Amino acid sequence: MRLSLTVEAVLILILCSSGILQSEGRVWVDQRRFSLRTLRDFGFGRKGMEPMIMDEVQELLDWIGKQGGKPVELHGRINLVVVNALWAILTGTRYDHDDPKLLKIIEDLEL
Repeated sequence: MRLSLTVEAVLILILCSSGILQSEGRVWVDQRRFSLRTLRDFGFGRKGMEPMIMDEVQELLDWIGKQGGKPVELHGRINLVVVNALWAILTGTRYDHDDPKLLKIIEDLEL
């Protein structure tokens, strides 16, 4: 029997609590397995995803180019790109990187 999860529930399970990045051992294995299985159900790994991911990468590169060669803090910006790419894959919609809704999601997740 499979559970029916909403997109928001999957994002919370993947990105919150200990998550994949902040766990280790058996918890990491279980989180990784669950995340990959769930993302595949949403289309992860299909050719149709590559353009969405490349759009996010291009927007990141454009932002870096606009910084005029100054040093930049990439941690927050990378998190923003990853969350936006996952959101686009799971929901089919994406936010501009300066959209207040996306910035609020990042702030709420405390990434």
